[in-house]
Amino acid sequence: MLKLAIVTDYFSGSGLGNFLRSREIYKISLKYNFDTNFFKYSEFIKEKNFYDVILLDLPLGKYNKDFKKFYKKSLIISLDHYNKFFVDTNIALFKKTKFAKKNFVNLKYAVIRNEFKKNTNSRLDTILISIGSSDILNKKNILKKKFSKYFKKILLVAKYKKNDLKKNNTKFLKLVSDSKFVAVNGGTTMLEMIYLNKFVFVYPQNNLERLFAKYLKSKKFSIFINPKINKSFIQRLKIMKQSNITLDKSGAKRILLLIRKLITS
Repeated sequence: MLKLAIVTDYFSGSGLGNFLRSREIYKISLKYNFDTNFFKYSEFIKEKNFYDVILLDLPLGKYNKDFKKFYKKSLIISLDHYNKFFVDTNIALFKKTKFAKKNFVNLKYAVIRNEFKKNTNSRLDTILISIGSSDILNKKNILKKKFSKYFKKILLVAKYKKNDLKKNNTKFLKLVSDSKFVAVNGGTTMLEMIYLNKFVFVYPQNNLERLFAKYLKSKKFSIFINPKINKSFIQRLKIMKQSNITLDKSGAKRILLLIRKLITS
């Protein structure tokens, strides 16, 4: 059985996108005959066991571990590899890196968590504001004031606490289900909301999120990046139909099948 280590991280200002994506891949891997362990970065660097494959899903940060040097017999694969250390393979949604020998770039590797369910009865008078798990630019209250003129109900997602990671976030799922409109940053939540056919207002928190949002826009996804909000704009959206035919819930499976192919080739 293939031994797989999934290594992720989160810290103040990073948000939870990498962690949540990795956790979903971990759950799916158990159904596909992988011997998988799930680690936070600080835990893994103390790990002594051998793994055939080390799958990294790390936010942009100051990571000084030379994975190619310390794990010479392991295949080092990274998801959306923006950090400046070398890996064998980068599996990415939109951007290649010179720090990988191989790059596989495609939106089909987008991971949508299984707990998200499409709801055709979401309310048109309600907007959900979810600007990243840490809201590093403190935009939430600014947007609440802006949107209060046009929506009867405004739902806010609180900043995460570490204990929340051990729970199934049913409250967040309920907020998502109730809202046809969402305001998000340019990360994981943006993709999930596109999958759910929401009207998505995007407020990127950094340059990478800005580039990714523009990339999705260039691929004809109906998202609105830092839009100018007025009454006629909102009313026009309320009579439009939003649909997604590109994103699905098979991204994690595709990543795992590619890993298996790479280790056996």
